Amino acid sequence: MMSDTNPITPKDVKLEKPSSMLKYYFGRTLALLRAKPAIGGLEISDTAIRFASYDGDVWKFISAKIPPGLMEMNRIKNRDEFIKLVKNFRAQILGEEQARRKAKINVVVSLSSISIYSQVFGLPIVRGENLEKAVQLNIQMVSPVEVKEAYSGWQLVGEDKDTFRLEVLSAFIDRKVVDDMTQVLEEGGFTPVAIESRALAIARLARKKGSRIDITKPYIIIHLDSAGLDFLIIRNGQLYFEYFHSWKDVQNEKQQITQDAFEALLTRSLYQVFNFYSQHWPDPVRDVLISAVALQEQVEKVISKNFGLSAQPLVFEGSDKITPEWFVALGSGMRGLIPRREDKDISLLGVGAQERFRQEQIMDFISFWRVTIPIVVSILLITFVSADMFLINLRRSLESQAVFQLKQSEVREIETLRGQAERFNRTVAMIQTAQKSIRPKEPLFEKMADLFTQYEITINRINFQGGDVPVSLSGEAPTESSILDLKKALDADSEISSVQLPLTDIKKSSGKGFSFSLSFGAKLQERND
Repeated sequence: MMSDTNPITPKDVKLEKPSSMLKYYFGRTLALLRAKPAIGGLEISDTAIRFASYDGDVWKFISAKIPPGLMEMNRIKNRDEFIKLVKNFRAQILGEEQARRKAKINVVVSLSSISIYSQVFGLPIVRGENLEKAVQLNIQMVSPVEVKEAYSGWQLVGEDKDTFRLEVLSAFIDRKVVDDMTQVLEEGGFTPVAIESRALAIARLARKKGSRIDITKPYIIIHLDSAGLDFLIIRNGQLYFEYFHSWKDVQNEKQQITQDAFEALLTRSLYQVFNFYSQHWPDPVRDVLISAVALQEQVEKVISKNFGLSAQPLVFEGSDKITPEWFVALGSGMRGLIPRREDKDISLLGVGAQERFRQEQIMDFISFWRVTIPIVVSILLITFVSADMFLINLRRSLESQAVFQLKQSEVREIETLRGQAERFNRTVAMIQTAQKSIRPKEPLFEKMADLFTQYEITINRINFQGGDVPVSLSGEAPTESSILDLKKALDADSEISSVQLPLTDIKKSSGKGFSFSLSFGAKLQERND
């Protein structure tokens, strides 16, 4: 296996710094304990395989050439040879010792030599399950092939609040290509976390690390590499359209591409992209970015001559050492830094592979706790033993000091105070018991309450001042007869006198029933239980 023509050693390409040393070391600790599995970016084309990963401080890059004829349009032609190449590449990444431990490498895979069909469509603003159902229905309608023959994915790329519409990017890929690639990678020691197009990886890199890029403006990115010529429309930092041309489409009978053919292809394709853009969006494109391993100047001349626009190279913050051939792997590697629950970008990975990745996560989680629990228990045990020994020594030290030895007079004084406190507590307890035993009750009020319940009387107000002042009350009853029966019962009671029930006060209430008022004299008696 030969290394790439311009390899970058996995040593010191520092694209970004950790936000804090504490966060950096915490992340490294979790990675070592496998609580947070590392995920790298893996680009696979017909000519090369490239890997990019971030260890918390620097980005590491490793590449290898793919022999001619081993792969065509990301379709594997010799499965056994490709598995062998993948295994050797994994050993190159991990080192021979770790490779023998059968440690798998989690990767976001970008397939660069196959045309992944993508399309943006609009939907009314909906949320939750309704959004999922609406998207799946539209995906079935725009799919270029039978749904069962392709894997598809989607992501929200924009929201127009003026027209109340969502913009959704969908993508489709041949199911067989993905299944074959996934199986080979798993046999070679890699675990695919997601599969995406190289256009999505480049758009992510431009959005997150693009130098002098205003994500509020639209851009056209032209990407040239060994696989072909790729045109990307970027709006609000998101990928909206991709138009890919393989070099095989413009090769002559000698499998060569002439300069005239290249310029014609570039001009014709760029006209088509501009026409497509003008038909869908009103704001004009004024910036063209070029990501090219070679032919940078030729592309700039063609754009200036035919479109009157100035093009500039696509560069990234702190990436002087990184050439465009690494942009795809780097963009996929940056996706690996996003927590899985927050990753909403398109993935064209099959359902079976997704389940296998979840199983790997569960096994990593179990391995994490299998290591962590004994460590935590050991730390707690050491802490408890140390604390116990410290307290024992402290007690002995205090007891040995004469300052803390109580005199006999102090002991007697403490005993006296303790006795007084006990007598006081007994007195309080007796008072509480006496209070509980006092049960003041008024027989007349209990009798009245029984009458009110018997005749379904609801009392709204009662006025009792004591002495010779009559008791007055007002209330409501379901019927007039209930009020008259209450008066009769009060007249018959020997403890009640002078019952006055003005008939004019009996009125139909606003609810169901009648309101009334009456007064009577009463002789109250205490009842001792």
